[in-house]
Amino acid sequence: MYLLENIKNLNKKYNKYGISFELNCQIIKVIEDTPFCLNNNSELKEDLKQNYYVTFNQINKWHIGKTDVLRLSRRRIAFKPQKSITRLAEDLKGYINQIKEQELKNSVFLFLREEWRFFYKPAAKFYHHNYPYGLLEHSVETIQYALLLYDGKQNIELDKDLIIVGALLHDIGKINCYEINEGIVSITELADIQGHIINGIKIITQHIKTGKLDQLIHIISSHHNLKKWGSPVAPQSNEAYIIYVADLLSVKLL
Repeated sequence: MYLLENIKNLNKKYNKYGISFELNCQIIKVIEDTPFCLNNNSELKEDLKQNYYVTFNQINKWHIGKTDVLRLSRRRIAFKPQKSITRLAEDLKGYINQIKEQELKNSVFLFLREEWRFFYKPAAKFYHHNYPYGLLEHSVETIQYALLLYDGKQNIELDKDLIIVGALLHDIGKINCYEINEGIVSITELADIQGHIINGIKIITQHIKTGKLDQLIHIISSHHNLKKWGSPVAPQSNEAYIIYVADLLSVKLL
């Protein structure tokens, strides 16, 4: 359904690196303009292997196998946010304006006015929202999903302020963990020595003012749910569970 569109967009993104993609029977061949083009660019090669399952064998050389061709035919690859940047920023401002605690609202607005990188950085190197403005898009989506869960659970006590700010800032550490250059995302040294969760906690303790800081730290600490997935602790509060689920929905429902 989406295969030809995806191939067209892959060519549009990667032609500048000297490679192109061509459907050939049940596989997609990667055509190199110069010999060893991919082998001479390890970052590009890793990007293609991880994001699009590009592989190598002596018969087909660099290519995408038939199993992953099928995957590409069923799912549209995202290379940019689905909404305009202006619309995402407007949506974000609307959500922040719903925060009732004035000190919390003011500190969030102040932080975002000063931290322009939040609006440009990708949300990941591989798999999801790994393009310019991806972090903004992912954060807005997480707020949207979290508020849907909030609206559906009016029979239990929930803190809407924590849900909005927790969803907004759950990945804030990624502003220091990823760089992007000509469409290729790289991981910073800080990502290796801290990771986005620890760095995110550092950021909010320095910039976010609220009497609910401990609850907010818990949300950020637990939003990957399990230690093996990177969270120091598992969700313990209703708000933390909601952010974990909302984050997962944004990642998986591409």
